Amino acid sequence: MKRLLLSGLLCGLVWLWLAPSVQAECRIVSGTPTYTAGQLKDLTCTTNGYINITIAGGTLTGLGTATAAAPTLVEGSAGSFSFDLAGNARVTQGTLMAGEDQTNNLLMTSGGVVRQTQLLGTGGGPSTATDATTTPTTLPTGHKTFTGRITCTGTCVQTQKIYGTWRSTADNTLDDLVCTIVLNKSTADQASCIPTETNFSYWYVTTSLTSGTTPLAGIFVQY
Repeated sequence: MKRLLLSGLLCGLVWLWLAPSVQAECRIVSGTPTYTAGQLKDLTCTTNGYINITIAGGTLTGLGTATAAAPTLVEGSAGSFSFDLAGNARVTQGTLMAGEDQTNNLLMTSGGVVRQTQLLGTGGGPSTATDATTTPTTLPTGHKTFTGRITCTGTCVQTQKIYGTWRSTADNTLDDLVCTIVLNKSTADQASCIPTETNFSYWYVTTSLTSGTTPLAGIFVQY
């Protein structure tokens, strides 16, 4: 038994001594090598020690190149990242998105459907029966048209004032009066302010001089 153990140990030592060393190899080449189908070759390196990797006809020696101006490529050129001299990567979207107007630095929008918010009343129609001051609310920026309406039995009368303010509380003694709508007609009346592009953080409405039998009023803003 001891002889067998000694024989095995000696064989192992001889194998370790005779076994070839294993190490990574990179052949230094100054040009681009060519191969045949099925051929196995070692890695190749430049004379500076960089590994050559060929991808679709181009040689990749790093993540990219730093240049003062963006590179100009031709058909079949291999590409990699491009950096400016400050180390910033250049990224330019080649395909425009819908509505993108790079020539005029604009994002174009088509004429969409006009939206509407009811400032006075609820349910999409006149519903407020007495003089009131609405809670200040936000509205989109840009072009807006305010329309007031009142219905009643007999002669319908109401004065509607639209205010803009920078705060979320109403004070019509200090806030900006943007528009006044005066309604006075039998059964129903309706009128609109001149469209405005004025912008405020909050908007609200006050109504006064309301009269008529069962009057119902509403104010709507379209934008």
